[in-house]
Amino acid sequence: MQKFTISGKTVFNAGKISLGCFLSMIAATVLGLKYSATAGLITILSIQQTKKETVITALKRLSAFFCAVVISVLCFNLLGYTTLAFGVYLFIFVMLCMILDWQIATVPISVLITHLLAEKNCDISILLNEFLIFVIGAGVGTIINTFSDLFSFPNSAFLTKYAGKV
Repeated sequence: MQKFTISGKTVFNAGKISLGCFLSMIAATVLGLKYSATAGLITILSIQQTKKETVITALKRLSAFFCAVVISVLCFNLLGYTTLAFGVYLFIFVMLCMILDWQIATVPISVLITHLLAEKNCDISILLNEFLIFVIGAGVGTIINTFSDLFSFPNSAFLTKYAGKV
């Protein structure tokens, strides 16, 4: 049987991601937003390997979000809240993301757009809901990743030694 160990860094990163997800979901719930779990998932997807990558990813996704809203509102208003309309939106949005090097935004932003499809409307309240879900998720992910060094454990050797025995 192969023995495996869990490093302190692995435990810390798992904790960082889990805490960020939890905080995002709580914030979205406290604000009374629909689909609050999505904020947590966006947080998970927002935490990148470096702080710089995290910020760049958030900015690309923010730009993509505004483009996706315009495209989806047009598609849903022209074709109704149908699978066809979502397919047309997705084709245009994926093309745009590929052209502008925003591929990292395709999935999380399209998940937000599916909420418009599910709600069968694009009024200001659902658009604001989705914007806030995005801002909370990306914001918490960015904050957690930016300041995580302040909370790192001073004795990672201790964690490595004992976490592997769990």
